[in-house]
Amino acid sequence: MQTGLRRLHYFQQLASDLNFRQAAVKLGITQPALSRAINLLEDDVGTRLLERDNREVRLTLAGESFLRGCERVMSALDGAVSQACKVADGQAGQLTVGYTDTAISGLLPDFIRCLRIALPEVTLHLKQAYSQQQKEWLDDGKLDIAFMTGPSESDNHASLDFQHDRFIVILPVEHPAAKIRSLNLEHLAEYPFVMGDPIHWQVYNAHFLRLCQAVGFTPDIVQSAPDSRGIVGMVACGMGISVQTESLGKQGDPRITFRRLNGVTDRVVTQAVWNTRFSQPVRDKTIQHLKAWMVDSDAV
Repeated sequence: MQTGLRRLHYFQQLASDLNFRQAAVKLGITQPALSRAINLLEDDVGTRLLERDNREVRLTLAGESFLRGCERVMSALDGAVSQACKVADGQAGQLTVGYTDTAISGLLPDFIRCLRIALPEVTLHLKQAYSQQQKEWLDDGKLDIAFMTGPSESDNHASLDFQHDRFIVILPVEHPAAKIRSLNLEHLAEYPFVMGDPIHWQVYNAHFLRLCQAVGFTPDIVQSAPDSRGIVGMVACGMGISVQTESLGKQGDPRITFRRLNGVTDRVVTQAVWNTRFSQPVRDKTIQHLKAWMVDSDAV
């Protein structure tokens, strides 16, 4: 069947007007050209779609059925064109977002809620991963944007500071140091520590180790856990204390308590990171919204 969209469009207009002259004027073609197009259409379909004589033009039963099909086709085409334009503009599509425990315990949920309102036709996929894993996924094209502990040092990555976290002390409620409202790091030197496992938490642990060495001690790490929930659980068990980011202080557990850490001006920076080698409209639109959201909310 050789019939194209142009003939379908001509047929729809003629079916609406039921007058060759009027339809031809609206279509911007001559009446003979319209007649030829309809004849070719009927040849392709294999049946008469219109009855015409000197007095009137009317649809046959087959023509009425064909018109309904044309309307569905044109509606589907309009929808496909509209959707394609939205995808090209970043208003629709799929976005895969990586996050760390620190990000999801901090500002990320607030931004994601706003993003879902701003881009309702974007399907979001959120994937928890350590910072190093997120870097690898970015390079492999498995993530569109990563919220991870910075700094990102790859030449292929662009980044934006998203969240700055102070340090807090996590202790069992019955711990002797829990009686003190705020603690200095050197006061914790005598206690055993629970930290993230050395493979996946190497960036954070190295940062923490430098802070301890700056005040004259090396922490006695007696237990490690793969994630913040495990760290908090081990502290609750009484295995040791921990120093983590303040966003984790939002976790409610009656068996633990949190204390400010005095004398430490360093911050743990969570960055939004993306790979500049890959072009993705919905990711670029997300970054636009992220920048505007951070200004509006004074996030950093």
